Amino acid sequence: MKTFSSAASQRQSGFSLLEVLISLLIFSIGLMGLAGLQIVAMKANQNAMLRSIASEAAYGVLDQLRANPRGNFDVDAWKTALGGALPGGTGKICVTTAANATGGKTSPSITSAAKPSSCTSWLTAGTLTVLPTGAAVERPSLKFLHVQVTWAQASVEDATGAKQWLADSGDNVQQITVTGQL
Repeated sequence: MKTFSSAASQRQSGFSLLEVLISLLIFSIGLMGLAGLQIVAMKANQNAMLRSIASEAAYGVLDQLRANPRGNFDVDAWKTALGGALPGGTGKICVTTAANATGGKTSPSITSAAKPSSCTSWLTAGTLTVLPTGAAVERPSLKFLHVQVTWAQASVEDATGAKQWLADSGDNVQQITVTGQL
């Protein structure tokens, strides 16, 4: 007759089912964390792309008006193009003789300010001519352009499944203001 020792019967070989289930749970929580990070990265990438498009559109206005300050710039066509390139995209332009409240700023810059303090009237429609025909540009009275581009960052689906951009919902509205010297 064979007798089994108690030490040999208590020795385990391999993993128990409970240990495997706990390790799978920990692994799946880690994968969910990675998926969340991927979603955040994709949103940040989308926001960066929209900001680049807005910046390019604003600098395009500055370049076009610098190249031909006596020409007519069609603000309506520009705003239509912004609406096609950016979700809820719109823009406005202001021409002043000072870069900001303190003056003296001569290089183009991007700010997130709602409106430069030197702008009292924004042009949102029509055509813009910076200099009248035949006018000479005098260095002491240089003109500055303030170009503001606004767009929506988020969208929701309505009852029909169409995307509605949240252009008027506070935190979802983004804007840049580019100031440049003519």
